[in-house]
Amino acid sequence: MEYLKKILYFIFVYFIFFFMKFFLFFIFIIKKIFFKKKIFLNSKLIIESGKKGWEIIEYKELLQSAKEYLGEENVKKLEIDKSKSYVLQIFKFIKQTEATHYLFDCRTGSQSFYGIIQSIFISIIFELFSVVPICTLTDVPMRRWRIQNTIISSRSGIILTLMPPKLIKGYFPHNRIIGPMIFALSENTLKKLTKIKNENKIKKNALIFLGSLYEPRTTILNQIKIKLKDRNIELKILGSSLGGKKLDDEKYWLNLVQYKMIITTADQLNDKETDKFYHPHLIYRYTEVAAVGNVLVAQKVPSIERYFEPGIDFIHFSNIEEAVNKISSIWNDEKKLNEISDSINKKINLIVKSKLYWVSIDKALGYNALK
Repeated sequence: MEYLKKILYFIFVYFIFFFMKFFLFFIFIIKKIFFKKKIFLNSKLIIESGKKGWEIIEYKELLQSAKEYLGEENVKKLEIDKSKSYVLQIFKFIKQTEATHYLFDCRTGSQSFYGIIQSIFISIIFELFSVVPICTLTDVPMRRWRIQNTIISSRSGIILTLMPPKLIKGYFPHNRIIGPMIFALSENTLKKLTKIKNENKIKKNALIFLGSLYEPRTTILNQIKIKLKDRNIELKILGSSLGGKKLDDEKYWLNLVQYKMIITTADQLNDKETDKFYHPHLIYRYTEVAAVGNVLVAQKVPSIERYFEPGIDFIHFSNIEEAVNKISSIWNDEKKLNEISDSINKKINLIVKSKLYWVSIDKALGYNALK
């Protein structure tokens, strides 16, 4: 039965992809015949999110880093009002701003099957206005999100993921997938974090986890906590359930700076709406800990070597016992801890200042590039 569901899913995905591809091409031909093409000297990028989304670090940094790359006047923030039509708001804002690119995030719209319907209408709007979609997919296992991204990018644009394309290519009908994408940290925030780091040299003698709690992450962290306690090492778990209340930005960054080490897991979400993925993905904690110049304990995710070197820039583990042993062996070695934190901090400085996140997007977009 499970095998049959997968076959039906792939048939549906490929059918809707080719249907949208040809339908949007038909719209393109009609436009070509009856309408004069507009010439834009500068790219204009829209970044969308709901009210709650704009309160979290991820979206704030996307917006700020985009402004640093394109110029403030060429990046527009769209705050979606949940009480109004999502599709209509996009239509009006694109028309008003004359945008050329749109950063689409399927977490913003409906989280039911209706989200797929919304994506069909949004892709038509993009084609009508010649807007290039840049789709962000933070959780590849989410079936509905994959379908939405496939629809939006069916004729043009790219999909950004936290995994290398070679591991997920079979789930998408086209090859315009890039990843793993590092967190879009802005240079402005990096400067602020350097200042916070210099003001907090004395560390609290504990290991800390910050972030959302879900399975299998919760179980792994609790087991590591029990085993470390036997070795007189404290692990503090400061987490909330998915979608739960988060720490404000200042407290979040301070916690990352003030503790001796930061631990995280990178396993994929596993619930009724997801497919089982056995490979971990490049969550944003890798970048965040690097930016504050602290010691990170985390899994070695596929293609992490593009950014950071396991064992040199962070302490990596593949199972609970390895994590406990590595943390214990280095816990009192201040020299080694400083070497690791300094190494990863130097690399993130180079990554952020080179604007690698947006340069990678432009390289993938080719002649549709932002710059």
